[in-house]
Amino acid sequence: MKRTERYPRYNGSSSKEEVKLEVGLKFTSKEQLREAVDDYRIMKGYDIKIRHSDRKRFQVFCNAKGCEWFLWASRPQREQSFQIRKMPNPHSCIPFSFEKGKRRISTRWLSHKYTKTLRLQPSLRVRELRNLIEEKHNYKATISKCFRVRAKALALIIGDYKGQFGMIRTYANELLSKNRNSTVKIAVENNGDGKSVFKRLYICLGALKRGFLEGCRRVLSIDGCFLKGPWNGQVLAAVGRDANNQMYPVAWGVA
Repeated sequence: MKRTERYPRYNGSSSKEEVKLEVGLKFTSKEQLREAVDDYRIMKGYDIKIRHSDRKRFQVFCNAKGCEWFLWASRPQREQSFQIRKMPNPHSCIPFSFEKGKRRISTRWLSHKYTKTLRLQPSLRVRELRNLIEEKHNYKATISKCFRVRAKALALIIGDYKGQFGMIRTYANELLSKNRNSTVKIAVENNGDGKSVFKRLYICLGALKRGFLEGCRRVLSIDGCFLKGPWNGQVLAAVGRDANNQMYPVAWGVA
């Protein structure tokens, strides 16, 4: 019999503007709880600070004069999740959302907030980003902070290039194990300090190879495009024509 969940669970994918904290709400970890409280603090405009935080307990309070709001959360037994246990008092203070100089917004929060914006506008300038932050959140960020926000957001979008290069051999082994008669070649060169540096990659899947030999015209077209990012290079592709005169990918590589 499937066990039903008695308490609501926090939806981390929901909009930051819709953060709603309530007694009984469960979070997958304390880190997720802290992020939700941070979203609540910034979007609602309350001066919330941490009073206590350890492996099993987490408590925050409203620092506004005369306000008795606080939140107490702890980790249930035999679980890694955190759950809000107490939040008895509503806010009796006035949010300072529209008072400049009183908001505390971290670089991490802003980088996550503007990831979507920079995904659509990767060439957005730092000063333009600062104007967006000031207009949207009434927060005057410094130029240096906006540089860090932009860099972190682009890192979230693009990913860790070095980490991806380190997974190329695993990717090649997976292709060879799942596609019989495939050809995968990786070329590296020594950078002088004993470490190998990626140079080029060639891939031709066995199924595509067989399909080209058995059902395509004996014609190959070769084309390429330049890569954009921290490292330059080109993606090269060999494309054939099938019996319906449609494009048929045969092989590709990166150089």
